[in-house]
Amino acid sequence: MDGPEAEAIRSFLRGAQVAVIGTAAGEDIRLRMMHVGFEDDFTLYVASMRGDPKVMQLLHNPSVAILVHRLPEDVREAEEVEYTGRAVLLRDGAERERCLQATARTSPIVRALREQGNTGVLDCIRIVPQVIKYRRFRDIVQGVPPTVLEFPQHREAVSDWWRIGTRLRAWWVALRPNSLAAAIVPVVLGTAVAFGHYGLWHPLRLAAVLLGALLLQAGTNLINDYHDHRTGNDAANRAFVRPFGGGSRVIQSGLLAPADVLFGGVVLGAAALAVGLGLAMAGRPWVIPMALLGAAIGLLYNRPGWSLVHLGLGEAAVALCFGPLITVGADYVQSGHAVDPLAVLASLPVGLLIAAVLLINEFQDEAADRATGKRTAVVRWGRQTASGLLAALLLGAFALLALLPALGLMPWASWGAAITLPLAWRAAAVARRHADQSVELAPANGYTALIHLGFGLLLALGYCTAAPWAVVLALATLFVGFSVAMYRYTEQLRQAAAASRQAVA
Repeated sequence: MDGPEAEAIRSFLRGAQVAVIGTAAGEDIRLRMMHVGFEDDFTLYVASMRGDPKVMQLLHNPSVAILVHRLPEDVREAEEVEYTGRAVLLRDGAERERCLQATARTSPIVRALREQGNTGVLDCIRIVPQVIKYRRFRDIVQGVPPTVLEFPQHREAVSDWWRIGTRLRAWWVALRPNSLAAAIVPVVLGTAVAFGHYGLWHPLRLAAVLLGALLLQAGTNLINDYHDHRTGNDAANRAFVRPFGGGSRVIQSGLLAPADVLFGGVVLGAAALAVGLGLAMAGRPWVIPMALLGAAIGLLYNRPGWSLVHLGLGEAAVALCFGPLITVGADYVQSGHAVDPLAVLASLPVGLLIAAVLLINEFQDEAADRATGKRTAVVRWGRQTASGLLAALLLGAFALLALLPALGLMPWASWGAAITLPLAWRAAAVARRHADQSVELAPANGYTALIHLGFGLLLALGYCTAAPWAVVLALATLFVGFSVAMYRYTEQLRQAAAASRQAVA
């Protein structure tokens, strides 16, 4: 698009560094300031931290409104461009690099991340224009209409299939898939205990227990998000660091309605109980009280008013549910031993580690938890004391790992889980050093989650030394894959925090 009017708008936009961007959040509109980069074809680029709420909103509803304003000393010379368009997420490729180049010119944080080679923590978005309006204050007061550029080629209708995809993505975010390792580890461990001690291995039963545990965990995530919305906890939470705290934010971002989230939680919880009923009918009746206890913990964990977390029992409840309860249940489904002492012992270090995961994730949520009456360990004792408790939980897990095989209560091969000890040292050190700094603390969140998964899978592997190579290879692949992904992500967070400090220094 050429002509003097178009060139005047280009000249104005080339000098812009910051714009006000409005996105749809359900029935609401959210506004925020963002660094932007413009191309001569009027394409606009923005970059933000991966998974940021405004990115989620743009992906859910790509319609966006932008205002670029310039206010000189003489107000009569004030100018503005009103820009409406459609957002597109950029994957790897040349255009993503163009976005990074464009936004690095205006954003010191993007510039620092590019210099570090750490742009993987950023989402890059292209916004194509549909209508651009250019106004000057002196023209407005004289009744002169604005300059309007229209781009009808960018007004193509959004397909219903695309809309279905956005709904599915919203539900995927709401389920918090990163948290589901809490259910996977005890199921795998309980199954491994049954195999190691009794030589029993039923793949279909493993699949059923794993499905039931995942449904219960995902349903609990939804119910907790709903309760945090109703109590105002999520609205008060400003210091969370994704993906470790703050919930899924799908309600706050307008991606799902509160009633939808509640309904989803109820449906998934009912499905989990249905799986338990099926196992009971297949000859494992004790699954029913175990499933009901797990469901009760999930429902009572965070309900408004009287709840386990408001009573200061949240960490203990999570340790019980995702330690002994699920581990013993998985062992029972395989072996038929209702409460196997060997499974209980195997579950204890995993219970301590999942409590450590919950504890470190409570640091960034402390202010919101305190404001809404949650009595987490961090709220009750403060961040410095809680960092010491984190170290004690990690030390306790490794102490049990040293003791139980020596007493003949675990296979000697279980000592392979000690590979994760250096990460435990690093997590405790980061937590102690950065207890009061939410972003800098994020690597400790990631390391602790990695310790839980790696320790649990390697512990399970210790029981499976006589298992088919396919089982051993599957466990080892799962551990290595998640370890690499989580380590890279936590290192990116650490470097992003350093880039942010460098940008504002």
